[in-house]
Amino acid sequence: MEAGVDVSAAPSPAPRFAVRTTTRLSSVGVIAAVGLVAALVVLPAFADRRLIQDLFFVLTMLVLAQSWNLLAGYAGLLSVGQQAFVGLGGYALFALTIMAGFDPALAVVLSGVIAGIVAVPTAFIVFRLQGAYFAIGTWVVAETMRLVLAQVKQLGGGTGTSLPPVVTGAMVGLDAVRRLFDVRGSAARDGRAQHMINKTREAARERKCGRRATVRQKGIEMKKCYHGCQTVRRVARAVNTGRARLQSSRKGRTRSARP
Repeated sequence: MEAGVDVSAAPSPAPRFAVRTTTRLSSVGVIAAVGLVAALVVLPAFADRRLIQDLFFVLTMLVLAQSWNLLAGYAGLLSVGQQAFVGLGGYALFALTIMAGFDPALAVVLSGVIAGIVAVPTAFIVFRLQGAYFAIGTWVVAETMRLVLAQVKQLGGGTGTSLPPVVTGAMVGLDAVRRLFDVRGSAARDGRAQHMINKTREAARERKCGRRATVRQKGIEMKKCYHGCQTVRRVARAVNTGRARLQSSRKGRTRSARP
């Protein structure tokens, strides 16, 4: 290298590879996800409770399906016991609210934390297994948690329970949500809609019964008419037979009276 030449001034070679953390498609996906979350937040303002319950069930199943996809699809782990941590979180929610007196909003967060804390030591044991042994091990973990939690009578003893109205009524921010989304008004609308549906069903049932009665009555009338016609035919036959006999007897008398 010659003296006096500034090496730092030399142009650096262009990089052969570039790493991009965002693309146009990912940006569109983020915007769509934010819009979807915002729509779900304001959904109680214009949707009925039945639709919200159906969406809750669908999204819960979607989360479980995604967990199965991550375990079996990407990691190749055949697990049949991931429902243990879902049930543990649910039981922890009921235990914190009913037995410990926590607010349900806070208990939701703490129950997820408890399930995560229990999952960490369980993973150190279960992840030592492979193949079919891993599947059997996860199943044993789920059954063990089920049997242990079923012994707690305060949580239903394995038959299930529900949050008492005292717990749900004292939830933080519940009154604000009721005023914001008009929960009582939507419940009243749902009640009126259900009443109209029941009333429509009863009217349709009565109309159907009325149609059946009308058809039955028409059948009875047709049957009476048929029997009446048969009676008229029998009477006409008897009259015709009597006339024929009378005419034949007259002809016989006339022939006998001739010399």
